[in-house]
Amino acid sequence: MIKDAIIISFISLFMLITCQKEIRRPSEKHKTEFLSAVGHTAKLIVQHENVREEPNGKVLGSLRKGDQVIISGRIGNWLQFNSPQFAEAYIWAPSLGFPYINAYNPFFYYDSTKSSFYPIKYFQTIFAQNGEKQNETSESYEIFFDDIGFGSHQETVLEVVNESKEIVPHGIILYVKNPTSEIQKVRVDFFSPVKGYKSALKKCDLPVSDIIDQTGGHMIWPKGTLLQDLTVDLERKVWESNFFSSVWYW
Repeated sequence: MIKDAIIISFISLFMLITCQKEIRRPSEKHKTEFLSAVGHTAKLIVQHENVREEPNGKVLGSLRKGDQVIISGRIGNWLQFNSPQFAEAYIWAPSLGFPYINAYNPFFYYDSTKSSFYPIKYFQTIFAQNGEKQNETSESYEIFFDDIGFGSHQETVLEVVNESKEIVPHGIILYVKNPTSEIQKVRVDFFSPVKGYKSALKKCDLPVSDIIDQTGGHMIWPKGTLLQDLTVDLERKVWESNFFSSVWYW
């Protein structure tokens, strides 16, 4: 019996290590390319791509394969550009040959070599904004990055007297510790709710694993299950639904 238990424990540990190796991490080359796009001239490499007023916003027109643009800025996976046809518009970066960086992947936020989240400045550079500081106390505050192409949704807000409809932006929230300015936790909204926890894990480049812990609103994988250093928390769209609206890492 003891021998069998040892063998089972060894197999479980091996499977955990194997799963962790399968997680796709952004390469240093991709990070360098991601931050150095501004000022480059690039050509469209797909047959055609929509040109937008803002990241994932109103369509202004389109470009064709081989059309050249001069990149003037970058917000996440969206490039701001100038061209003979358009001025200061936006286009999907991978369509110009730039690598797609998965903003749902935990290693977009967490530096496993240093066992810490990347510094705030890193995200301010990537999203071309300082972010909106919220809920500040003597011990902590939040930084919310909006207008990065994650979209928004209409939500019913219940108030004391009545209920109203509000447009709620999707984005990324960094939970920061005072006074060190170290990021302690990250919440990432999905562009649209993802059906099923397995699909949500795949969207984050995480291995599919059985549920470890859950409440009505969350499914949680503690440190050492999906990730060695981080807890993974999938937040449901509504209580006990099969759709997930965001992922948390801490």
